[in-house]
Amino acid sequence: MLKRILAQAGLGTIGLSLLGLSAMGCDGGGEPSDPHDKVNAVQEALDAPSGTIDAKTIVELNDLNATISATSVIYAASSYANQASACYQGSLTDGTVDLACATKDLPEGSQLTGTITVSGEASGGFTSVEAFVSMTYDNVCDAQRCVNGVVASDSTVDSSDVTTTLAVSFDVTEGSKKTHVFWGSDLAVSELGVSAKIAMWDSLDQSFVWQSQVTSEGASFSVTGANGTFSCTATADGGSCTGGDGSATIKF
Repeated sequence: MLKRILAQAGLGTIGLSLLGLSAMGCDGGGEPSDPHDKVNAVQEALDAPSGTIDAKTIVELNDLNATISATSVIYAASSYANQASACYQGSLTDGTVDLACATKDLPEGSQLTGTITVSGEASGGFTSVEAFVSMTYDNVCDAQRCVNGVVASDSTVDSSDVTTTLAVSFDVTEGSKKTHVFWGSDLAVSELGVSAKIAMWDSLDQSFVWQSQVTSEGASFSVTGANGTFSCTATADGGSCTGGDGSATIKF
């Protein structure tokens, strides 16, 4: 059952694909400690972002986006946390995976160390499942950085449709630099495709909704806060954001 929960909750390749869309973070000062409360905080931020968008905020969120993208390989280590693995020890709903064991056959530079401890709750039948999964990352490291933290997912699986609210809270250490990131998403997977909204927090614990897109013409993104939605274009030396009605422009 746990393997099914992990797959249907979107914590593997679907969750990783969100990192290609955007990323977010905060200093953790007002972040809840309980995994269930982290997921609730993400949903509240998606429904009503509290932050005021200005040039300083845009730059901060863009920098945090780069930090979280750099942890994508470590985040994706959740795919190793299933009871079918010889490196997993525990029950069908609770267990720990040794990542040094799970990744030992990968090419040098792609291997990971540390452990992920999984706790899963599920109810429902074969066609409909409600599931909550919490994963604790304990000193999970790749060749460049180490992560400690929690990935929590609250999912509803109904036939071929999956709806997931995801919360990720990581302390990232890279050399002497330490960063805390807290981000989350509301992900819907159906026969029509995948849609996602992303929540993020700045260093003042203000929340925003961020979506980004990369095309052959360059990178663009939008940020929604309490003062509206701004569409932004990034360039090599900065960029600009314009309010939805075109009346306000922010340069960064």
